[in-house]
Amino acid sequence: MNRLGPLELAIMQCLWDAAPSSIPAVRATLRGQGRAPAYSTVQTVMNRLVTKGFLVREGAGRALRYRPARTHPEYAGGVLREAWEATGCSAPALARLLAGLTEEQRGALDAEAERGPDGLLAAPDAAVPRTARARLPSDVAGPAAPAERYPEDSDGGNGLLADILQQQLRDIGMTRKQLGEELGLHPATLRRRLARPADLDAGRLAALIRPLRFGAETRATVHRLAGHQPPPDPAGEPAPELAVYQRQIDADPYNPQVYYTLGWEVVLTNQAFRDFFRAGAHVPRHATAMPTQSTLGYITEHPYAYQVLGSGSRQDFHDYWLMVALAQFAATWKQHSARPDVRRMRARLMARRKIWRALQSVPDFIREHGDIAVGTAPRPIFDQRTNRATSVQLVTEEHPGGSLQHCTFMLAD
Repeated sequence: MNRLGPLELAIMQCLWDAAPSSIPAVRATLRGQGRAPAYSTVQTVMNRLVTKGFLVREGAGRALRYRPARTHPEYAGGVLREAWEATGCSAPALARLLAGLTEEQRGALDAEAERGPDGLLAAPDAAVPRTARARLPSDVAGPAAPAERYPEDSDGGNGLLADILQQQLRDIGMTRKQLGEELGLHPATLRRRLARPADLDAGRLAALIRPLRFGAETRATVHRLAGHQPPPDPAGEPAPELAVYQRQIDADPYNPQVYYTLGWEVVLTNQAFRDFFRAGAHVPRHATAMPTQSTLGYITEHPYAYQVLGSGSRQDFHDYWLMVALAQFAATWKQHSARPDVRRMRARLMARRKIWRALQSVPDFIREHGDIAVGTAPRPIFDQRTNRATSVQLVTEEHPGGSLQHCTFMLAD
């Protein structure tokens, strides 16, 4: 099969994430990733991908769009198949590869094994059981640890867990559509995950139940029913206190409010925040950088964050949002560099060359503009609810002795 070069693969990744798409949109996404190819270069490579059979053109002129002719799993599977056939010791090599997977990677592999070739759930009698990993040779895989399962559930925990999640959605008054928008998931993907939550790896299960406001004990039980070790409470705060915070921010129907950890991982949001940053034309879906996942991740990784934060102006986004957020991170790093979530965020910033260079320039920015990171100067922002530009003042407070920050978007009108 045709192998993709680095730029070809980066362009295909853009289209696998959001298709159909235009040449300017793909180029903007690449620029947001720290790449700076010329328009003509992107156009030439995308036309070459059409010739190779990876892309299909739709429309013409300004309406010209491209969409993938092959899915990401199809391409990746072809590459792996070539490697498999070329090794000369296929089975032992595969066994060694599987033995080196982490538990989270094994969980993801198990979940994919239970799907059909088109990403749909396979019939139950065709599904590969989660214990399939135990069939590796004992000298490679080691002893298989028994997974904790609900003893009366014959569907691997899916039936019981699906009922628990659906009941919690009803209890907190959240619709599937609202949950999907908060998580940045396509409706079909969310439907599959809600139907078979026990098939998810630990990370995806934690992300799925995070907006559902489970107490610490219930959250731990959900993970155990899925056969996972319960993760620590992401916020490090007692569950009753989180419930109080949620009621407080829910009382404000207009101004967006959010609680997030010192590592900028979102813990609580009110309905106004979710409506303000709902997935759509101004906040396209992104796998890891939705505003309801990570506030700093959205600012530093989402290629279209400037459409809301900055009202479409890249310069205003840079001056009022990006550099201010990086200044806040620099201050947090000085005080909390030992925290795992802060270190994870720093690693994300380091992985993006342009963002990392911008972070290094924070001292110069503060000298030139003043310490606006702690100020309340109005910032330009676009309100999707009213479909117009406005301004906002951010009021941020860190809870003494805790690990949460609370931010309120005080809109001008």
